[in-house]
Parts: sequence; C-alpha cells; structure tokens
Amino acid sequence: MSLAYIMKKIALLAFLFLFIFSCRTFRELKNLAQCDFTSMGIDNLHLAGINLQEKTDINEVSILDIASLLKSFSQKSLHLSFTFHININNPNDKLAALNYLEWIAEIDKVEIARGFVNQRYEIPAKGSIVMPLQISSDLYKIFSQKEGRDLIAKALGIKDEQNQPKNLTLRVKPSISVGKGYIKYPGYIVVKKKIS
Repeated sequence: MSLAYIMKKIALLAFLFLFIFSCRTFRELKNLAQCDFTSMGIDNLHLAGINLQEKTDINEVSILDIASLLKSFSQKSLHLSFTFHININNPNDKLAALNYLEWIAEIDKVEIARGFVNQRYEIPAKGSIVMPLQISSDLYKIFSQKEGRDLIAKALGIKDEQNQPKNLTLRVKPSISVGKGYIKYPGYIVVKKKIS
C-alpha cells in the first residue's frame, strides 16, 4: 500500500468528517434562527451596593440607602449590576445550539454595557432553556447628571416627569463554532424589558 494511497484515504476521511460536521453545524444554526428569544426578567439588581430587588415600595428605602446613593453619586460613581435572564425557545423538531453569544445592554436606547458568553448551549427540540447574563455598568460615566438623578429616582420608586418606566433592551448575536472560528447570526436579536 503506497503512501499516496494512504494520504488519499486520509484526505477523503477528513473531507467526509468536515462535510458531516458542517451539515450538523448548518442545521443547528438554521434551527437557532427559528428560536424565540424573550425576557424572563431580571434579578440580583444592585445600585451603588444597595439590593433593590428586595425593595418593592418606597417606604422600604431607608435613610441609609438614600445616603449611600447620594454619596456614590457625589463620588461620580453609580454602579449598577443585575442578572438578565433570556428564555430561548426552540419550536423545531431538531436540536438548536449556540457556542458564543455577544450582547449589548441599553437603557432607553443608550448603551450601558456589552459583553459575551463563550459557552455552548443546546436548546432541545420543542423545548427551551434560560440563559443568565451578568450585566454590570457605571451609570455615572454614561448618563448626564440629570439623567443620573432620574435613574436614582426611578430606582427608589419615584416617578419621573412623564411617569414612564425605563426601557431595558438587550441586543444579542449568537454564533456557532466551525473548526476554530464561528458562524455569526446575521444582525442582532432584540430582547426588551420594562424597568418599572
């Protein structure tokens, strides 16, 4: 058996492997394109170190909480962190998957943070999964002083002038791995949540 014959066999096997793998990848990406991305809500909401998740009424905000917020604001810092839960629903008869997810978080169309998740998620056929995204931002560096005061007021349950909730938007772009690279979803998928 010649070396050339062995090399041809190896090349043929490699081609067949890549063909089968790329077909599976294309199918998973096609199924992913038909998935629905929706908000399952946010939790672990903290502003300037204060757990706002536990505050359901303005009367629950203590003088110490207000002092802590005002101190943080006077030090030109207003750190916000929370977990945004995305529900991914797969209506297909076959598995959908992603290996990488870029995200951009916005409040009222102003970008507050961006990041990525480098982990494989499989969405079962006719099933769904919940993906938690950890989001963190210093709002003071992003918004004007007036907007910052409005955000503090909103966080404390004080209505703004228009009595409107803030809009939290998450733009996500999933990808699936192919070899050492990725095939990205065309454009961003928009997931919205009202901060009331």
